[in-house]
Amino acid sequence: MKKKKGKKDVIIFSLLIITTIVLIPLINFNLIIYNRDLLKNELDKLNVYENFEDKTYPSRALGEILDYFTNENAGNPEIEGFNERENSHMRDVKLLINRIIFFEFCLIFLWIILFLIFILDKKNIIYKLSRILFYSGGSLIILILFFIIVSIFAFNYSFIIFHKLFFTGETWLFPVDSTIIELFPAQFFQNMFIKIIINTGLSAVLFFIAGFIIMRVRKNN
Repeated sequence: MKKKKGKKDVIIFSLLIITTIVLIPLINFNLIIYNRDLLKNELDKLNVYENFEDKTYPSRALGEILDYFTNENAGNPEIEGFNERENSHMRDVKLLINRIIFFEFCLIFLWIILFLIFILDKKNIIYKLSRILFYSGGSLIILILFFIIVSIFAFNYSFIIFHKLFFTGETWLFPVDSTIIELFPAQFFQNMFIKIIINTGLSAVLFFIAGFIIMRVRKNN
């Protein structure tokens, strides 16, 4: 019976680690994707404003896109300067973001349930949490190193694969002189990806250090 319980704890612990590893980058994705000031600053760094005669247009268009992403409108948006195909792509992006957010909330709910089961005996709760922080943080640090390599050497290829997986046909392909490309060049997405990696990496390091310190203190006591 004790052996069976031990196996059950290992399974739940492993699921908690996996869930945490997936949740951390998703949460950081949300923090960045809706950060208007950060996105505007990125457009400025890439000299996107110089692509348009009306220098205020990029900020307006970005604001309209973010407003569309956060409202309940399920149809195609009417972003200033975008043609029908570009607006349709924005709808596809919104649907994808909504799925990601829904998946994130499901994972949060699952994590809470798993953790409650994991601490059901109410023994060593802090120690159990520290182990989750330590192992999920350590595992994520290793994964971050992989994603750093991807961002440096294979981002364009990964970007294409991502779009082929999550968007139908070639609806995401646009001419280089289209408004959507001039507003959001490929470097914009690469920089956002790097920011998510950095934030996720910092979160992972904090988790790892916090878990290590708590376990160390408990062991010394």
